[in-house]
Amino acid sequence: MLRQVIVTSLFVLQWLFCLCLMGLQPSWGHTGPIGFASEIRKDRYGVYRGDEGGFGSFGDGSCPTIVITQQPISRTACSGNGIKYSVQVDGTNLTYDWEFIDPGMTNWLPLSRYPSFYPGYNTATLTTNGEEADGRQYRVQINNGSCSATSQPATFTKLASPIITQQPADHIACSSIGLDYRVQVKQEENLSYDWEYKDSNSSDWYSLSANPNAYQGYDTGVLITNGDEPSGRQYRVKVNNGYCPIYSNPVTFTKLREIVITRQPISHTVCSGNGHGLTYSVQADGDDLAYEWEFKDPTMTDWVSFSDFANTYPDYTTATLTANGVETPGRKYRVKIINDCGTIYSDSATFTVPTSVITQQPTSRTACLASNNGLKYTVVVESTGQVIYDWEFKDPNTTDWVSLGGSYAQLYPGYDTPTLTTNGNEANGRQYRVKIMNSCGTPLYSQSATFTLATTPPVITQQPISRTACSANNNGLKYTVVVESTDQVIYDWEFKDPDIDKWKPLSDFAEFYPGYNTATLTTNGIETPGRQYRVKINNGCAYSESATFTLAPTPSITQQPVSRTACSGKNLQYEVKAEGTDLTYDWEYNDGGGWASLSFDSSVYPGYNSATLTTNGDEPTGRQYRVKVTNGSCTVYSQPATYTQIQCTPTLTNFSAAPKSVAMGQSIEFSATVGSVTGPYNYTLTNGAGSTQTGTASGPSFSQRLTAQGTGIQTYTLTIGNSLYAVTGTVSVTVASFAITGLKARANHVKSGQSVEFTATLTGLVDADIYSYTLTNGQEETPLTGDYHGPDYRESVTAQGSGSQTYTLTVTTQKGTATAAVSVTVIGEDVGSERFAISGVRAESCETLSGNQRQVRFTPQYVGINGEPISFSVVNELGPTTQPGPYTLHLYTDNPTITLVAQQGSRNEVRFVYKWLAACTNGSVQAQPPTTSGIPSQTLGVGQSYQLGLTDYITDPDGQMPRFAAQSLPQGLSLLESVISGIPSVTGTYPVSVTATDPGGLSIIVTFQLTITPTMSTSPDFSIGGVSPVSCALVDSVKQGYQVRFMPQYGGLNGQPISFSVVNELGPTTQPGPYTLRLYADNPSITLVAQQGNYQTQYTYNWTDDCQATSSGARKALVEEIGAGLQVKLLGNPITNHQIWVEVKGVEGQSVDLTLSDLNGRHLTSERIERAGQVEQHNLEVSPDWGGVLLLRVRVVSPTRTQQQTVKVIQGCITLK
Repeated sequence: MLRQVIVTSLFVLQWLFCLCLMGLQPSWGHTGPIGFASEIRKDRYGVYRGDEGGFGSFGDGSCPTIVITQQPISRTACSGNGIKYSVQVDGTNLTYDWEFIDPGMTNWLPLSRYPSFYPGYNTATLTTNGEEADGRQYRVQINNGSCSATSQPATFTKLASPIITQQPADHIACSSIGLDYRVQVKQEENLSYDWEYKDSNSSDWYSLSANPNAYQGYDTGVLITNGDEPSGRQYRVKVNNGYCPIYSNPVTFTKLREIVITRQPISHTVCSGNGHGLTYSVQADGDDLAYEWEFKDPTMTDWVSFSDFANTYPDYTTATLTANGVETPGRKYRVKIINDCGTIYSDSATFTVPTSVITQQPTSRTACLASNNGLKYTVVVESTGQVIYDWEFKDPNTTDWVSLGGSYAQLYPGYDTPTLTTNGNEANGRQYRVKIMNSCGTPLYSQSATFTLATTPPVITQQPISRTACSANNNGLKYTVVVESTDQVIYDWEFKDPDIDKWKPLSDFAEFYPGYNTATLTTNGIETPGRQYRVKINNGCAYSESATFTLAPTPSITQQPVSRTACSGKNLQYEVKAEGTDLTYDWEYNDGGGWASLSFDSSVYPGYNSATLTTNGDEPTGRQYRVKVTNGSCTVYSQPATYTQIQCTPTLTNFSAAPKSVAMGQSIEFSATVGSVTGPYNYTLTNGAGSTQTGTASGPSFSQRLTAQGTGIQTYTLTIGNSLYAVTGTVSVTVASFAITGLKARANHVKSGQSVEFTATLTGLVDADIYSYTLTNGQEETPLTGDYHGPDYRESVTAQGSGSQTYTLTVTTQKGTATAAVSVTVIGEDVGSERFAISGVRAESCETLSGNQRQVRFTPQYVGINGEPISFSVVNELGPTTQPGPYTLHLYTDNPTITLVAQQGSRNEVRFVYKWLAACTNGSVQAQPPTTSGIPSQTLGVGQSYQLGLTDYITDPDGQMPRFAAQSLPQGLSLLESVISGIPSVTGTYPVSVTATDPGGLSIIVTFQLTITPTMSTSPDFSIGGVSPVSCALVDSVKQGYQVRFMPQYGGLNGQPISFSVVNELGPTTQPGPYTLRLYADNPSITLVAQQGNYQTQYTYNWTDDCQATSSGARKALVEEIGAGLQVKLLGNPITNHQIWVEVKGVEGQSVDLTLSDLNGRHLTSERIERAGQVEQHNLEVSPDWGGVLLLRVRVVSPTRTQQQTVKVIQGCITLK
């Protein structure tokens, strides 16, 4: 040891001396590499470098004779396979020993342990050949025999590769179209895919990106093949994360062969036996084939699998089936062959036991000559399998049947077919039959047919008759012959066309000519004009005369009618031009329900029977017209022409007002002429200051009334039509300032029988102005009338009836007429206490007994209790009881409401609908006010009976009956309980207000407009002038059913009862209406019928139009007025000298009857004014014996209406009421 230290020390001293001679300085204390250079410096790794950048080292400094000139370099790669680590060393006799250390290890291990994986482990260059761990370090020990040096370590850094978590799978299929190959890669960003393929005859892989149209998803994780790929093709995908690609496992597409049947199963025919043991085989090419045999018997329609009979037919799933059962003759067998490519069926093979059945026997023949050639004898056989025919004959003097084959064959063609044709001299009485042999040799004989030689020729007693038709394809033409004969008659019809010379038998066309072999031939095909028919009797014993088919000349239309588009269908012309002789025309129309002749309404459609039709009625749009042109025997129809209605702007002329100067409240008559309208049209008439009327009118003459409002000069505007298709006109009217202001009733609540005083100020009048007045509530028999003067008005009447009543005051002066109204509530004699009712229900408790059952405890709340006992019950749940509440019931949730019934004393019972299920959640239930859907506007004529049931529009949700009150009713109408009825006597527009109050005091107010139009005076006859719609509700959405309420409007009323009916919908009734019908949209119009006395009238009501426009306002029907009406005034007050002087106005030119009677109705005297003047004054003498109050009735009867007034006459005092 000491010697070694000494030697080493000497070596070190020698080394240091050499450095000094070279001008170099050693780096003391440094164990790393030491550089040699002219200028030595230490770099950041602690290595001393020269100017050249190179360096050398003594390894770890322990072996100065080994100098490492190049250290091994660290590597970064996706795989450690094939990476080289090299070292360059100066020295001699060097040996190398590479080592490695992995992260987590403490000691270096020599690679000499793994020589096969690390070639060069003992050289200067190491090559790795395995999967290296990330972070593994390599170094080399270098030895020269005397000492060793260690290189610096080189580190292997392994880049991460994508990780495939699911490889693609192989596919075995008939076609590659639509197959998908999927690869799943552990989630990583920025991956790219590149699918590749390799065919079985190739060793190279090719990218699918070269053919992107054939491969969907070639650059994604799912590849879908769009084409048919060859079998054996392989696919793989290269997945790349940008630095380390990886390949999936290759997968293979194996293509199955489709099924091809190379040999079909063969049928079997046996003459005996049941088919047991017969086999049926099939041969087929294809992969993975499966078989399933099926059968079908003659009586079956569907094939049945033998799988249901597997015990008898165990091989039904193989290529060969053995029939192991009792097989039905005629049974068919087939096999279903299946693989993944699909399913095909073999042809069927049949098991046959030959059978033959004659379905048509040969027919005997009769001829006039024995040498008649061409007689045919036919047999029809149904057979399973092939058959052989052999015709035989037997003459009357022979006993044996002889075959017609052999030596007779040339004389009898067809002897071995189903039809034998004779061709020689036939013996009278010769018989023919056919022997039929099947494949088993079993004979079957037909019946015999006999040839008869006629002794007496047939006689034709009726020849066929020629026929004429309008079309060559007229089917069903008949040609008949009548023959008398003592022998059998055989018919053979023949034909001959003009372009052929020979007659042809129709038996060759039997399917088109039924009866070709009977006495009557029926044609059933396309016949050639001029074709002749005849019948051959008994094979030519006789022929009928020929009958000819003639094609009759048919009219030809050279010009078709042209469709029309216009605002109106009136006066449109449709023309047709036709060629032919003796032509007649009949025009028809079609509104969608089929064609009908216009001859039914010839007055409206002139030219309906000529070449030019003129429409002169109201045509619906879409109507079609066509004409039937006839020349006596042949008819043609024109093409249809369609009428299309378009919207046109109407015209408005002669718009005027009468009178143009009126007093406030006076009626104004507006009239105009409307053109270019085709039916009902909308109108609006307004002064822009409160006087407005809208509605629907029709016809060219427009007429409407408005009540003047306001004062001064006013401009009234009439608008006809809608939006873009509207026209307007204006006219000015001056409204005077006279008006009734401050009309009051001294007591607005008054008991029946008490006096009510009314006061008002007649603004615009002075003390010298004399006026007449009428005060009425519309319910009394005779209104209160009188005369007075000055601006102050005061009058008293006695209240009668009960309920809310509207008193109307009408004042007439030279300055005009004014009207005002005030409401008075009359308390009837029986109204002294509050009405008894159920006002609500107090919920006590609600206990759940089960999912749908509750125990309910409640107490009804009453109003109007007077101390009498109350009987309480619940419909279908609790019988009557006088026990007070609360009451307990067991109820079910499927019936959430119950009806409570209560009766106090002898009063009428009251009811209340209790929503108990809602009360279980919300507590006590209070009464609800009445509800309504609104009352539509109404229009009717003066003198027309009217009735409106308010309960049709107003209901109480609690099931109670409201009490009704009405205000602003027209004169002549009144409210009785829940019905407004009567006969209106004054024209105008009335804003009627209806109040409905339930027993608990809850109420609603409903308003609607009631328009009273004047009675028509243009016609003396009774008529229906129009219809006022009341309501229209859809009640059946499936069948389009509607509940329609309407009121007819009459003209020419004379006071007689009116009988009203609707054809097919409503029987005759004298009820005044409105009328309610259930109608359906497929019947858009109904016919109304009304009769007054001996006059009956009809009206077609298009109810669907009103249903579509019910809310647009009341309908106008009666538009004309007869003056201002009858006015009666007594002159002189009181009467003196037993003389009554009466003044009558407003009935100029009409006859007037004056009748005087006492209060008992006893007739006293009467007189008649035949033709009244403008103002007619008349006197009647009164007998002193007629004391007390008398009644004078003034009556005017005209063709359109009856007017009358009655005044009370008191000798010494006169009052008008």
